[in-house]
Amino acid sequence: MKTTVYGIDAELKEQEHKKLGQMMDFIEEKGYIITRILADSEDITTYSEKEIEKIKPINHLEIVAREPKDLIFDSLKEAEKYLPRLIKGLDEIIINFNLGEELMGYELLEDALEGFQWLNSLINGFINNFDLEKLEVQDTDLDEIISKWRDSLDKLLDAFENREINLLSKQLKHNFKPILKEWLELITMFNKQLNNLE
Repeated sequence: MKTTVYGIDAELKEQEHKKLGQMMDFIEEKGYIITRILADSEDITTYSEKEIEKIKPINHLEIVAREPKDLIFDSLKEAEKYLPRLIKGLDEIIINFNLGEELMGYELLEDALEGFQWLNSLINGFINNFDLEKLEVQDTDLDEIISKWRDSLDKLLDAFENREINLLSKQLKHNFKPILKEWLELITMFNKQLNNLE
């Protein structure tokens, strides 16, 4: 099987890594994140080991991996575009709850929760992979914003689990929208500063 690995600065010797799992372990041990796996041009990134066994033999395996900082850098750019849509979506959820359209409100809220989880992962990855002292955060207490974010997320999840519609609406309107707007401002500022560092 011919193997091509994109995006890593390490040599992958086929004789030492004959199985896909061994290759993936090697790449991840080197500090990279695998973003895509192709077997004979078919995307198998989300396949289980059993599903991969069914498509053997594989003639050409392609693995795309990236450094965490690069993924976070791209995600910060995406967040700058995504957060305004998420904020607008919160308004739709609030309107649905206020109009008694609870089912639609919950469906939209489930989508928003996925966005919150994505943002939470991005924030954690950013904090863990960037030297925040090099970035100038003008008159901003980043620890306070992170604390408010996490506290609000916990309260929202509790209200969601308990199906407390009035509390959900209040949390979204008075806590989440302002915090998301703060994150949008910060991420916009981070993107400008990171672009200058390139």
